[in-house]
Amino acid sequence: MRTRGTDIQFPPRLRLSRVPTPIELLAQPPEPFEEAGVEIFIKRDDLTGGAMSGNKVRKLDFLLADALAQECDTVLTCGDVASNHCRTATLAAAQLGMRTHLILRGERPGVADGNLFLSLLAGASVEYLSPSDYARRDEVLAEAADRLASEGRRPYVIPEGGSNPLGCFGYLNCAREIAWQSDHLGYQFTHVVCASGSGGTQAGLMLGAQTYLPEVEVIGINVSSRGDVLHERIRQLLELWAREFQPEVESDQTPIALINDYVGDGYGCTTAEEFRLIRTLARRTGLILDPIYTGRAFRGLVEEVRRGRFKPGSHLLFVHTGGLAGLFPHREVLLAHDPREELP
Repeated sequence: MRTRGTDIQFPPRLRLSRVPTPIELLAQPPEPFEEAGVEIFIKRDDLTGGAMSGNKVRKLDFLLADALAQECDTVLTCGDVASNHCRTATLAAAQLGMRTHLILRGERPGVADGNLFLSLLAGASVEYLSPSDYARRDEVLAEAADRLASEGRRPYVIPEGGSNPLGCFGYLNCAREIAWQSDHLGYQFTHVVCASGSGGTQAGLMLGAQTYLPEVEVIGINVSSRGDVLHERIRQLLELWAREFQPEVESDQTPIALINDYVGDGYGCTTAEEFRLIRTLARRTGLILDPIYTGRAFRGLVEEVRRGRFKPGSHLLFVHTGGLAGLFPHREVLLAHDPREELP
């Protein structure tokens, strides 16, 4: 979809996210970067807040502004038991005086940890679904909304990951922010790279890049699903956004750069190599990645650099989408390592 910066009308937003977030050159990057002559910078969206940090809060700035405008009193959304989005939505709703009801994929754990612990601490009510039942999550959300409405509540439904056309403004705005930083701080990027799960972060960055960063390629690294499914989801988001917010602008078929080689056994099935990269980067650089999104995406980026995808002199910006709380359920495997371990 083609956008025009002077014509983009941003909808109302809240100020839940602490932005702009800094951009930092990664000290002591993995060896393939130096060997390939490629510089790697980090967009620190793990610093968008405290407990609400990460990429989801940028989307919620717009989504919850709409919820308040509609005088809703309950946020209804869905995700995995370890969902960053559900944790952030619950905490943001509590800050605004709203309730939250979550539809979660997975069994109720014996002990709540990580993101689930924070969601429950902030008062979320929860339904747990099997993976097969979760596959019809849109229907389940609609049924739950009807049930809550019959109880006198005013629910506001947010899809998985906050990934709908309105939520895309979160990372459209981030692209504008990156462009400002590039102009004023002297950063020149050739590529922006992010983890791509429900598609909204990548779609928003693509929309924003077309206007504010026209020479930059946005690349998503698939962390969760079949490549064809995620590709179609992103394409639909781009088309729906254009239809809803810029119907007067002629659309084009912007290529979707999506790398699908690192999904492995699927969402949340973190590999030994990904765990190793997480703990080694933490030890060498102080950068904390998470085991579901950024750990997998950064591992994929390392391999793509090793394979020669990027020309010497490329300047890559990796969007760190947060997820710190997702580390804690994996504390044993993350601490069981040889201190002499080297970066891959």
